[in-house]
Amino acid sequence: MKLKSQHFNIGIITINFNTDGDTINLVESVNKSKVGYGHILCIIDNNSTETKSKSLLDYLNENIDLNYKELNLKINNQVNNECILRTTDEWIASNTNKLKVLLIKLDENIGFAAANNLGYSVLKNISSHFLIINNDVVVEKNLINELMNSFEGNEMCGLSTGKIYFGKPDNNVLWYAGGRFSFEPKIFNRHPYRGENDFNDEERQVTFASGALILTSNQIIKKFNLFHEAFFFGEEDAAFSYKLLRDNYKIIYNPKAKCWHNVGTSRKKISNNKWFNSKKNKSRFLLAALTAPFYTYYFWLLMYLNLRVIKYIISGERYDLIEDMKSLIYSLKIRYSKSFFENQQLINSSKYLSH
Repeated sequence: MKLKSQHFNIGIITINFNTDGDTINLVESVNKSKVGYGHILCIIDNNSTETKSKSLLDYLNENIDLNYKELNLKINNQVNNECILRTTDEWIASNTNKLKVLLIKLDENIGFAAANNLGYSVLKNISSHFLIINNDVVVEKNLINELMNSFEGNEMCGLSTGKIYFGKPDNNVLWYAGGRFSFEPKIFNRHPYRGENDFNDEERQVTFASGALILTSNQIIKKFNLFHEAFFFGEEDAAFSYKLLRDNYKIIYNPKAKCWHNVGTSRKKISNNKWFNSKKNKSRFLLAALTAPFYTYYFWLLMYLNLRVIKYIISGERYDLIEDMKSLIYSLKIRYSKSFFENQQLINSSKYLSH
């Protein structure tokens, strides 16, 4: 999937799933940003099904401050998709002061990791850097410039990220202010400042960046891939952080790059779905299997399963042991596959990401 012609320094990728209002807020905040770099915003719609009185499509069609194009891709028709994407060359090449917004509507939900990979594959030939951002985020006007300054100003920087607050602008309660990498958030908190009021801090190196706000380069993605599609929704950001750290790249946190995160709006749409919960548990098992030392992994596994059973006995909350066992078997297969991180072909393999 290739777009050619005009070069944009930054390709911004966000995923929409039944949260049009949030995505509209993101587009408006990006459009108001003071960005010293050419940039294009790519929205991947993961087969949204809800109908809104004011839909994203209506907003994009009616907003005269945007240069907007819509594409409809079919997941199982690669040839047709290539033809559709080639029609965008003239639009990409056109000169305009308006923010270019490319909306790609999919005919099925392929998950967060794969949808971001697809967005990258569309923009990779016209962008040197990529901003991966949740659609329920509103950015401060200087956020993009600050992230670029941190990325370019630190040697061996693999990605830069910023300060993320809960809710809407003017809220000063922190959701993320630099994180610590861990293989399981119940044991080691990846968001150590979550819920605290804002405080003054400085740019520093951290060990975990949330997938809600990641700026990295085309060069880094070509080396490490973006998100591995074994993770459907959740934990892909921790795995990406881990891949960078294990190769001695830095994750730089810049508190001057500020945004507000309406946490969990997409997740809430499917949070009570059995299918979603099984995907979530599989991602959790997989992350632990891939990153934890031998003894730590089995300690975590024993604690996790015991706590789930105890919770079931005490609260009567339904516990699907069969689904956990399936997830465990899946994660063990990958853990003892020597090629998962070492084999470059497997690292870069993607059903939706062309190379």
